[in-house]
Amino acid sequence: MVPRRWITTGSASSVYDELGWVPDALSFIRTLVDEARPYVGDCFGHQLLAVALGGRVERAEIGWRVGVQTYRVTQPLSWMTPQADSFRLIASHQDQVTVAPEGATVFADGPLCPVAGLAYGSAMSFQGHPEYTPELSRLLTMDRRERIGEEEARRGLASL
Repeated sequence: MVPRRWITTGSASSVYDELGWVPDALSFIRTLVDEARPYVGDCFGHQLLAVALGGRVERAEIGWRVGVQTYRVTQPLSWMTPQADSFRLIASHQDQVTVAPEGATVFADGPLCPVAGLAYGSAMSFQGHPEYTPELSRLLTMDRRERIGEEEARRGLASL
């Protein structure tokens, strides 16, 4: 039997919002990790994995990060092919993992983003959005420009 693979991408909600489905999602992520089922978390999914395993998520002190970000590989892992010192992903977040869960490997960080990539057993996650296209990022940034702030919106749009 082929194991199911799971992915959680971005969300308009925060992992610390008091929403009825968040505790269920956290419990589900713990079950996936306990059962060694493959899991990938992007942005909100990254934050969900961290909190489910005992890490912490907070609002970033600098506020929103949008557009292309460069992340430094701090711990090369066997699945990283080809090996590289850094990678670039599109970001769109104001929350981020500030404390990694005990036992997790932090494999990437970025400017003002201390935990940009996590690995834990069969799970891995990224603060960025590997699923985003530049056009989607542009549309989302334009739609949220007032909330993001003009300076960061301009920087993010120029990076695309």
